[in-house]
Amino acid sequence: MTVLVFSWAYNVGNTATMASTSQTTATSATSHVTATLAASTPISNSKATLSPLPIRTLKPTTTPSVLAKALTQFVFTIDQPYTTSAGAYRTDGTLVKTLWRKVSYPAGTHTATWDGTDDNGIAMPPGKYKIRVLHHNVKYLWEGVIGNTSKSFTGPTVHHAFLPIQSLTIDGPNIFYAVGYNEKQSGGHRFNTNNPQSKTTVLKSDPFTSFNHVATDGVYTYWAAAAGCCNSNTSFVTATKVSDNTPVSFPTGQDICLNRFSEQYGGGCYPDQSWSGVIDVSFTVPGATGLAVQKNGNILAVSHSSRNQVLLFDKRTGDQIGSISVISPQKLAFAPNGALWAISGKSVLRYTNLSSIPSVATTIAGFSNPLDIAVHPANNDLILVADGGESQQVKAFDRSGSKLWMYGQAGGYNNGEPSVTTEKLWFGRGDEKSSIAVQSDGSFWINDYQNNRVLHISASRTYLEQIAYQPHSYLATVDLNNANRVFSNFLEFKIDYSRYLKAGSTRSWVLVKNWAAGLPNPQYPSSSFDGLRTVVTLSNGRTYGLISADDSSIAVVELPKTGYLRRTGIKLTGDKVLYKNGELSSASSPSEGVQIVKKLPLKGFDSLGNPQWGAETILASLPAKVGDPYYRGAFSGMSGPRFPVTSSGVAISLDQSVRGNTGFHLGGIKEGSDRWLWKASPTGPLDGLGTFQTQEIDNTINYGGNQVWVDGRNVVYGFHGEFFTDQLNGGVGQANQFMHFHDDGLFVGQFGVPSTRATEEAQAGLGGNSFSFTLVRARKNLYLYHNDESSHGGVHRWQIQGADSIQEMSGTGMLGEKINLYRGSS
Repeated sequence: MTVLVFSWAYNVGNTATMASTSQTTATSATSHVTATLAASTPISNSKATLSPLPIRTLKPTTTPSVLAKALTQFVFTIDQPYTTSAGAYRTDGTLVKTLWRKVSYPAGTHTATWDGTDDNGIAMPPGKYKIRVLHHNVKYLWEGVIGNTSKSFTGPTVHHAFLPIQSLTIDGPNIFYAVGYNEKQSGGHRFNTNNPQSKTTVLKSDPFTSFNHVATDGVYTYWAAAAGCCNSNTSFVTATKVSDNTPVSFPTGQDICLNRFSEQYGGGCYPDQSWSGVIDVSFTVPGATGLAVQKNGNILAVSHSSRNQVLLFDKRTGDQIGSISVISPQKLAFAPNGALWAISGKSVLRYTNLSSIPSVATTIAGFSNPLDIAVHPANNDLILVADGGESQQVKAFDRSGSKLWMYGQAGGYNNGEPSVTTEKLWFGRGDEKSSIAVQSDGSFWINDYQNNRVLHISASRTYLEQIAYQPHSYLATVDLNNANRVFSNFLEFKIDYSRYLKAGSTRSWVLVKNWAAGLPNPQYPSSSFDGLRTVVTLSNGRTYGLISADDSSIAVVELPKTGYLRRTGIKLTGDKVLYKNGELSSASSPSEGVQIVKKLPLKGFDSLGNPQWGAETILASLPAKVGDPYYRGAFSGMSGPRFPVTSSGVAISLDQSVRGNTGFHLGGIKEGSDRWLWKASPTGPLDGLGTFQTQEIDNTINYGGNQVWVDGRNVVYGFHGEFFTDQLNGGVGQANQFMHFHDDGLFVGQFGVPSTRATEEAQAGLGGNSFSFTLVRARKNLYLYHNDESSHGGVHRWQIQGADSIQEMSGTGMLGEKINLYRGSS
C-alpha cells in the first residue's frame, strides 16, 4: 500500500511548509503516519516575528494493525499556495479528529490519509465520514496603538509608562520627566523641546523604585525616589549628568540596596537595586513630596510633608546645610534669583534668605488645591501654579502675589459635559496630581493628568501640541455596532479608518470624551481596572455601557450624545455579558456533568430609554466532563465569560483555566444542543498552533485564557498567560497570544508577541496582560483592539487580513475508502 510520510519544517519567515513523499510499502503492522510539527507564532509585521517554538510530534496511540485496516485516503486540489488545517468529521458535523494544523501546501493536487482514529487514538467504527481541509492566506498585521502621540510606535524613543507623568522640569531645550513606579522599566526620561515625541531614557531600569520628583540645574538632574513596590520602603535622592545621563554619586552620600536575595540564594543585592552615593535616605514611608534646585546657587531643596520640613542640601556634595519649617510642604520651585517657592496647604509661600535665616516674603492664598508650581527660568515675576479642586486651572502670578492670568475653563469637567478640549484641564478627584514647567519663551507644559496627556501652551495661552500615552490599562473596548468609538478605561477615542494609523500623528484618532466626568470616587481613573467594560449602540440608536458598581455588581449606563454618563439604575449580577444584539448571557455552575448557558433577549426599552430584557432561555447545555472546554470559573478578562454565537449558529465556549483541565480548552456546540460539535485547543506547550499551556507542564503560569469573540465564522480567543514559562528560552513573562479558529473547530492562526521574546523596547505586537480585547468590523475589515499594561502606552490595533477568504474543501465517504474533496466557500 501507499503510506504518506509528512515532515513539517519552517523556512525563512516562520512559515510552515509540508513536503509529502509517496513511499510504496507492503501492507503490514508497521504501516504508520507520522506528523512532526515545528511550530511558531508568525507575525505578519516584519518587526514582530517570533522564532520557532519547540518541535512537537503527533503520533497515533492505537496499534499499527488497527490503523492499517482503517486508513482512509483523501485527495484535494488547490490553485495557489495556501495555509491549511484538516479534520475528520461524522456526517452530522461532529469533529472526530484534527488531522493537522496550519500547514502550508503549494498549488496542485495533494493526497493525505486519516488513520481512522479520534483525537484520543480510539479507532472509529465503520461508516460514512467527512473530511474537511480548511485553506486560506490569513495574515495578522499589527498596525500600532491608539492614544499615543510618540513619533514611533516601536523602539526606545516611545513615550510609555505604567503611570502618567508625575513630575516635569526644564533646562533650555531639555525637559526631564519622572513617571513614578514603572514595573521593571526606567522611572526617568527626557526629551528635546524641538522633538517632543521622542524620549531618551535617563535612569536605569528598576523593578521596584518609584521616582516621583525631578529637578535640574542644567548640569545635574536630581531625582527623588519614594517607596515603590514589593517591600521596598526606602526613599532617597540621586542625580544624573545632563550631558550624558550617567549617574552621579554625592561625596557625602551613602550606598544602599533596596532588595536582597534570601540567604538561600546568597543574600546579594537584586540586579539594578543598588544605588551609590545617594542622599536624603529614609527607610520608612513616605518619601519626598517635592524637589527643586537652584540653577545659579548651590542649594537643593527636598520637602517632606510628614515632617513639616523642607531640607536644604549642598547640590554638589550632598551635605545637609539647613532646613525650613513648613506646614505640610508639597511641590517646590526656585526662582532665578534663588528664592524658594513652596506649596503649603492651600497657599503658596516664597522664601528668601535661604543661606542665613529663611523667611516668608510672599504668601499667595485662596487656592482650591495647589498641586504644582513653576517659575520662569529668567523672570522672577512669572510664577505658575496648577490649581486643582474646584478650579482645575493654571494661574499665573508675579512675585508679590498679584494675579496675572489664568488658563483653563473654571471647574474643568465639572460643567456637566465630558467632551475633551485643550481648554479644559482635569487633575483628578481626591488624590489629584499634576505637574508644570515653563520654557524660556514663556510657553509652558501642563500635565492634564486625568486625560493622560501633557499639553504645551504658548505664552499667549494658545494650544501648541501635546504628549499623550495611556498608562497601565486593563480595560479597552469598542462600540460593538460603531467601530469608530474606541475606549480605554473611561477615555473615548474617535477613529477615522480612512486615514492610515501612523505614529506621531493624531489624524486617524482623536480623544473626544472622558466619561469619568460626573462619576463619584472611586470611579474616575483613566487607567487600571476601572472604566467601561462593554459599549454597544442598540436598536434605539442610543449607546449603553457596563461599568463597575459600588456593590461589586455591574451597572448599566447610557453614554448620551451630550452630558455625563446616565445611570439607568439597572444592575447585572451573575457574570452576565452584553452582546452586540443587546442579548445577555450567563453560565451556571456545572451540575451532574452539565453546564447550562442561558441568554436573555433584548425585548425593548422603557419610557426612559432603559433596555428591557425578556425571560431567560437556554442557549446550550454544555457537557462538563473531564477534558471538556466548559467554563470553570477562571479569570475571564474584564467582561465576564463570553459564549458568542457564530453566523452558522455555533455557540462557543472557552475554558480559561490553567489548572484542572488537561484536555481541550475551546469548544463549539449548536444552539440548543447538549452535545459538543467540536473540541479544540488541546492542553500542551504554546506552539503557535493554538495549543493551550497550563500548569500541567508549567508550574509558574498563573492565568491562561481570557475572552472569546466571533465574527461570522471566525473565532478568536485571547491567552495572556501571566507568568508563563516560555518553552523555547525558559523566560517567564506574559504570553500575549491570540488564537484564531474557524467555527468548524479547525485552527487558522496565532498572533502576538510574548514578553519573553522582546528584542527591543516597545516591540511591535508586544503587549502586557492583554486580557481585554474586542473583535470588530470597520469598512469591511476585521480588527482586533486590546489593552496594554504599559508596553506601548496605548490601545493596540491588529488587522486580520483575509478572514473573509477562508474556504474549505470537503468530501464524504466510507471509512477506509478514498475520498475526493471539493471546494466550497466557508
